[in-house]
Amino acid sequence: MSGDSRSRRRVAKRLDAFLARSRDAIANLEAEVTAVLRRLGLRSRAEDCSVTEQGELQLDEVTAFCS
Repeated sequence: MSGDSRSRRRVAKRLDAFLARSRDAIANLEAEVTAVLRRLGLRSRAEDCSVTEQGELQLDEVTAFCS
């Protein structure tokens, strides 16, 4: 049994590490998208868009990215 619990702990640690890297990647991607939108002269405000739990960009208003 102790081998099973060690194995589960190892898998849990790997999963936690994967989730942390995924969150970091999402945050970096959001920052890059915001920077690109600003360079293009498009408005990008946090209250105009959000990211769903599935990682999809959701516009709260259709005009959120209009100049």
